Amino acid sequence: VLVAAFFYLFFLNRKINFLFFAFVWVMIFLLPVLIFLGATGEGMFSERYLFLPAVGFAVFLGYTFDVFWQKGGRIKTAASLFLIVLMAVSWLIVFQRNFDWKDNETMYKKTLSQNPDANPIRFNYGVLLRNEKRDFEKAKEQFEEIARRKPDWSDIPMVYLHLGDYYLNKNDENKAVEYYEKSATASLDWKTSFAYNRLGVLYAKKEDYPKALIYFCQAAVSNPDLAENKANFDKALSMIDLDYKNNQNALYDKITDGRAFVQSKEEKIKFQNKFCEKDSCDFIFLSQSESSEIMLPSLIMISEPGGKIVKIKDSAFNPQTRQIALNVGLEYQNDDLIFVFPTCEGIFYETKVAP
Repeated sequence: VLVAAFFYLFFLNRKINFLFFAFVWVMIFLLPVLIFLGATGEGMFSERYLFLPAVGFAVFLGYTFDVFWQKGGRIKTAASLFLIVLMAVSWLIVFQRNFDWKDNETMYKKTLSQNPDANPIRFNYGVLLRNEKRDFEKAKEQFEEIARRKPDWSDIPMVYLHLGDYYLNKNDENKAVEYYEKSATASLDWKTSFAYNRLGVLYAKKEDYPKALIYFCQAAVSNPDLAENKANFDKALSMIDLDYKNNQNALYDKITDGRAFVQSKEEKIKFQNKFCEKDSCDFIFLSQSESSEIMLPSLIMISEPGGKIVKIKDSAFNPQTRQIALNVGLEYQNDDLIFVFPTCEGIFYETKVAP
């Protein structure tokens, strides 16, 4: 309809300059809003998008009123009455709308009554109920409603995060972990770091530091700018060193028995060569894992088939060639060895090397 009216005014009736101006003005400022209605129509301040188009409508109304005013007689009287009624109705609408702006809660409720799919408003309402009203049950209902209506919403990780917090406060740790894991895996953006961090804290409190390290590592990857993530990762590493310093077999078992890390079925760490001289041997491996996959060098371990842990004297990684070099004592040059490479993603690769 708008396009048809435009062609009529521009090509068939160029003399009506004011109408043309009014129409173009409205179209320029209103069409983008209509095109991106999905993005703009769910916010509580969507009315602001009508401010500029209203200028064009005012020009149209003024021009039309002037045309009828010039005719005089009953038409002039009718136009005047119409204008008065229009002003009264407009004032009444605006006056009533002012009550909706009483406070945030009132505005949120009003917006949701008109547009139940206004997810940002429903989310803010849930946060208000939780943080200000301390009404955790109603806040939970709002977050669950978002998850039901729009499970692929861009901020769904934060929705699941709040639900996880709810169950954690209820001492239902299993349910909390379920929602934290949903939050952590709901997208690939930085918002997932909060859930990873909470999961890491939960396992750190259980003194399961290898498991906590995985989540802290993923939190740091998701949001490297948040200092807390890096600090928690470093703390977990130091606790692992402290707990397992004199019991490397326990750490090896923890990594390989499936409690913290899961063994990958793929062989992405290939043994390339071995160089022995003087009192040590260098074992060279080629990493064929994805570039996004992060190795945990401090947890790389070596054992003999009988279970004896082999001490790593030195290690190095060349990012250009993707080669991993591990240095051990010369006494292991003719032994069967099992190399374990844990990653930030919670998996480990196992490579066996024969003499």
